Amino acid sequence: MFNTLLAFSGIGAVKKILGIYFSIDVSEEFLSCLDEQLTKDFEAKTTIKVKPPIWMGWRQEDGFFYERGKVSKINAKLYLKHGVLDIWILWQSKSGRIYELVDTDFDCHDIVFWFEELDSELCRHYMNPKWSLFTIETFKSLYIENFKKHGIKASYEFLQCADKQLTLQLIKQTGLKVNSQLCLMIPTNRVLHVLNLGNVSKLQMELSVFAHVNPVVIFWQSKSGRMYNMSDTDIDCNDIQFGFEKLETEKYLEQFYPEGQKLPFVLKDLPFELVLTRLNVDCKLLLTLKDGYEHTRESIIDAVESFTQKFNVASEKKSDTGEIVKKCFGSPEGETGIGFDIDMSLAGFVYFKKLLKFLATKEGIVKVEIA
Repeated sequence: MFNTLLAFSGIGAVKKILGIYFSIDVSEEFLSCLDEQLTKDFEAKTTIKVKPPIWMGWRQEDGFFYERGKVSKINAKLYLKHGVLDIWILWQSKSGRIYELVDTDFDCHDIVFWFEELDSELCRHYMNPKWSLFTIETFKSLYIENFKKHGIKASYEFLQCADKQLTLQLIKQTGLKVNSQLCLMIPTNRVLHVLNLGNVSKLQMELSVFAHVNPVVIFWQSKSGRMYNMSDTDIDCNDIQFGFEKLETEKYLEQFYPEGQKLPFVLKDLPFELVLTRLNVDCKLLLTLKDGYEHTRESIIDAVESFTQKFNVASEKKSDTGEIVKKCFGSPEGETGIGFDIDMSLAGFVYFKKLLKFLATKEGIVKVEIA
């Protein structure tokens, strides 16, 4: 239904908005032709099919700019799923006629509309970002501008290294899946300062987990002893080291998975009792077997370690980001138990969910405890 850029609001509503906001009179014929051609131009340049939440409009606070000429232009906003772009709309005619906004007697086959320098890659990022704590590839200008409001000059190169390292550390230490509801934010209600302590620099930011805002301190130092400033552009990502001073994993998990849900996934009809003592990426998995199944312990250990190896191989084939299990070693414990030392690392709880399903296929397990 809403498969053009102006259809979300409607041609009639757009005409009224431009009149109310800017006292601009524009014909519905002009808007209809503009809408049809710009929709095609957008789809051709970005390869994105226009449908909600993609739409085009105007905000009163931005003003309305109209330049009349052989090539005429107006400003507008392009709204995408995860961002907004300032855009310029241009038009000219094949016949040489200069078309006005109010004209109703024009040939839509004669007039040609297009976007000026539309950033197609950014449009695709705004529709389907590769999420990280900063998602710096998509929102770099936003972060740089917000730091500037605090009097801090932050370079893209510095933030890119920080984003990559801090995102990997958060995933490893909490097991949380980074998405649009989990990100690092620049505080807005207090003054921000970089604290330099010898070779270590610190900065307090905020970790947003859905509607919850958590203060966190990030720090950076270098292997070489160099003191990096946030404004530096000649950053050696292999030299600079970023980290969190402290992460409250259990608190973030409660915020990320509300209503008392203990695991970041749901598994039904498991043939064993599942007990969660402590949830972390680096954990201990304790299996309790029925009496008479003690002789199967070595085979279960071999099966789990083999399952993990196959998981890692499959993960490496699908992705080059290193989403593999770092450690999984099992050994007999007590008379009827098995203990596994597991570091899920970047594989996180995707691996854990598959592992529990795999254990459900093994006979003799009566209890699985995560500690």
